[in-house]
Amino acid sequence: MEIVAGTCNDGVRNGGEIGIDCDGPCVKRCNGRACSSPDHCWSGICGTNRTCLAATCNDGVRNGGENGIDCEGPCVKRCNGRACSSPDDCWSGVCGSNRTCSAATCNDGVRDGGEIGIDCDGPCVKRCNGRACSSPDDCWSRVCGSNQTCSVPTCSDSIQNGLESGLDCGGSCPLRCDSQFCALDSDCKSGGCLGQSCRAATCNDGVRNGGELGIDCDGPCVKRCNGRACGLADDCWSGVCGENKACISK
Repeated sequence: MEIVAGTCNDGVRNGGEIGIDCDGPCVKRCNGRACSSPDHCWSGICGTNRTCLAATCNDGVRNGGENGIDCEGPCVKRCNGRACSSPDDCWSGVCGSNRTCSAATCNDGVRDGGEIGIDCDGPCVKRCNGRACSSPDDCWSRVCGSNQTCSVPTCSDSIQNGLESGLDCGGSCPLRCDSQFCALDSDCKSGGCLGQSCRAATCNDGVRNGGELGIDCDGPCVKRCNGRACGLADDCWSGVCGENKACISK
């Protein structure tokens, strides 16, 4: 029988190899062998003890017969471009509308593609909560606390951050932003629900909303509420400035 020479990249232990495609006639070393660089090892992993280590499907390296970084070959997860039926099929965690695994991004609202948190750290520029920061722009949450650490966003910090659709509304916040569906005024950050759609607060809509201290008075509004100091009737929402120079009801 003719002996067919083995190769060092056929995924088979043959031709005098000590392991699959390693040692013997092959340059790459098998697991357990001494190394000083990942390039020495078939697995692509040279451990802290200077020994070649087994490849895994979560080490962030394309090795051990994988077709991509931590996908296919010996790994369950599929690489980008492969067919999928759910995000769990894909290494990226993204199964597109065309039922194909797609590349993860740092703004898709999913922890995928080696991210440490949702859209933060790993391949992403933005830092996760608890990481050091010097400005809000460093943080995915856009909140850099007084201790110079990225902090959890809240729905009352007057910043559009986290998964919010607007300033402190939509996404993970209970209050909805302008133009979003509503059933009650209390559903909306603006405090106004018209035709099942949240509307922006104004100072003449007859509703106490948008930071007003009373109906259409004080807060962001020019007109003053009853009991506030006034010099002229025009200062007051009620249109009446009393003798004691305070706005009063009509």
